[in-house]
Amino acid sequence: MKWIKRLLLNWVKDAQRDQLHESCYENKGMALTEDVASSEDDDIEMGKAVRFAVLPARGGCVLEIKSWDKKEHEWETITHVIPEGQDVAHAVGQLVSMEMLRR
Repeated sequence: MKWIKRLLLNWVKDAQRDQLHESCYENKGMALTEDVASSEDDDIEMGKAVRFAVLPARGGCVLEIKSWDKKEHEWETITHVIPEGQDVAHAVGQLVSMEMLRR
């Protein structure tokens, strides 16, 4: 039974990869920033988006903030450590707000 699941999973991964490559070739004239700016799930402008992830760790939490750098054409990643005992929600709000102001 596990081999059927693996076979199906591999088939789905291959289909998704092929579909992604086909859409890239169809939109060959599209600029990279336009490709990054649009999300796969919706048509909202995401060029200036800030994405973050919070990872629980020993002694606190790790906050990773990613944003797209249009000049360098790469993701800029900034990592912060939130010490244990500090209000995580408040700290995340402050750090994300500061990152938005920096843009």
